[in-house]
Amino acid sequence: MTTAGSAAAEAWLDGADGAGADPWHESVDRVLVAMSMPTVDARRVLNGERSRWRERSVAARGAAGPGASEPGAVAPAQLAREARARLAASAARAEARLAEAMLAWLDEVAAAGPDGASFAPSAERPRRGRRPSAPAVAAGTPAGGPQADE
Repeated sequence: MTTAGSAAAEAWLDGADGAGADPWHESVDRVLVAMSMPTVDARRVLNGERSRWRERSVAARGAAGPGASEPGAVAPAQLAREARARLAASAARAEARLAEAMLAWLDEVAAAGPDGASFAPSAERPRRGRRPSAPAVAAGTPAGGPQADE
């Protein structure tokens, strides 16, 4: 791996999501890759992910804010603002629930013990092509083999 590639891999393991990437999928991939590599401190990656998702949860809960004002003689512009605020709060609650689900999964993975999941890379190349088939049947011989005369 090149120096730049190593730096990019290290940054990714430290939590740098790819441009336009979904944080959920990046986190799952990062944790599973870290756990499978014997040279990576999987606990550090787990703790980093847990910290990032806690921050997302707190931010989402803050964005959810308080509920809308009581209905009554409210101007249409105020009703529209409150409707947008309710939608934004609903989206923020969804983000908070997503963060809670990730935190629960990270706890589950950590409890399973990330240290025993790694495996050493193999220098053996995978076999290519088709597996050998049964010996070819000779022309004129039935598929079940030669049969005795009766």
